[in-house]
Amino acid sequence: MEYMRRKLESSIEEWAQSERRQPLLIQGARRVGKTVLAERMGSELFENGFVKLDFQTDLARASALFDWPTDDVDGLVQRIAEYKGQPIEPGKTLIILDEVQLCEQALNSLRFFAGTSWCILATGSLLGVTTKRRSLPFPSDVRQLELHPLDFEEYLWALGEHVMAADIRTHVRTGLPYVNHDRALDLYRRYLVLGGMPRVLDTYRAEGTFAAATEVQQEINATYTADMTDPENGISGISAKRIWDSLPKQLLRASTKKFKYSEVVSVSGSPSNGSRRPALSPSMISPATTPPLLHRSTTRRAVTSRCMWPIRESCFTSSASPRNSSLMRRCGRAWLPTFAAHWPKAT
Repeated sequence: MEYMRRKLESSIEEWAQSERRQPLLIQGARRVGKTVLAERMGSELFENGFVKLDFQTDLARASALFDWPTDDVDGLVQRIAEYKGQPIEPGKTLIILDEVQLCEQALNSLRFFAGTSWCILATGSLLGVTTKRRSLPFPSDVRQLELHPLDFEEYLWALGEHVMAADIRTHVRTGLPYVNHDRALDLYRRYLVLGGMPRVLDTYRAEGTFAAATEVQQEINATYTADMTDPENGISGISAKRIWDSLPKQLLRASTKKFKYSEVVSVSGSPSNGSRRPALSPSMISPATTPPLLHRSTTRRAVTSRCMWPIRESCFTSSASPRNSSLMRRCGRAWLPTFAAHWPKAT
C-alpha cells in the first residue's frame, strides 16, 4: 500500500528531535495506519532506521524477551537486538513495539525508558479497554498520541489534491469565492461515503469504484464487531453488535442527537411483560462495545468536529440518486464515514 501523509507526522518529528525524550505510545482504532506511520517515521527520522517487535505475528517469542526484570532497559534492548539480528544504537535506531497491548510486560516496560538515550515507540489498539486479566498498572511517564482515520484534508493529500487542500485553507481564511467549489464538494461527498480508513482509500485509488471499497469497509466492520466480545466482563459479541448496528440508525434521526441504550433491543427478545429490555446497561459499556472511533462522544456535533471545516446541508445535496440525496439531507451536520458500509451501495 502506498504511504499516505498524516498530520501526526509533525508531532512525531518533534518528539524525535526532543532532547528530553519520553517513550512514545501511538494509540488508535484498528486499521487506522499506526504501524505504517511508525515505520515511515523510523525510516525518515533515524539514521539507522528501526527495529520492530510485532506482538501480533510472533507473540510467544517476542513476549519471552520481557520475562526478565523490565527495569533493566539496557539488557532488554540487547535481547531485542540479538533476537532481531540487528544492531541498536542509542539515538540512532528507533525501537518499535507493535500491538503492545498484547503483552502486558512490554506495555509496562515503557515507563523505564523515560530519561534514557533509547528511542522507543509503541503502537496499540483497544488500550482503554479494562479487562479482569490486567495485573499491572498503565505505564506512567509516557507521551501518548492518538491516530484517527484520515480527515478530509488528509484524504485530499492521498488523492494527490495537495493544491486544492491548500486552496481550501486559503479561502476559508479569506472568505473569498473558490472557483473549484463544485469539484471540492464532489470530492467531499465521495469522502463521506468512503470514510478515512487507509486501506479503503487505497483500494478506491487502485480500483476507482465504490464497490471494491465497500468490500474492504465490510471486512473492517466485521473485524470491529469481533473485537467487541468480552465474555469475562459479561459482554457478548451479539449484544455488542446490536449496539454497533444501532448507532447509524439512531444518529440519523431528527428527533434527538443522543444515543439511547434503552432503544437497543435485548438479544433474548422482549420480556414476558411485553416491555423492551436493553441489551446492555450504560454501566456495562466500555470502549470495547462502542465504536473505536467515537467512544468519547456519539453526538453529531462531536463527530462533525473531526472535519476540516463546518459541514453545511448543501454539501449533502447529491444528484447521484434520490435515495442517497434524501439520506444525506437527513444527516444534517453529521459526518458518518465510519458507517458508510451501512449506507446504500454506490454503483
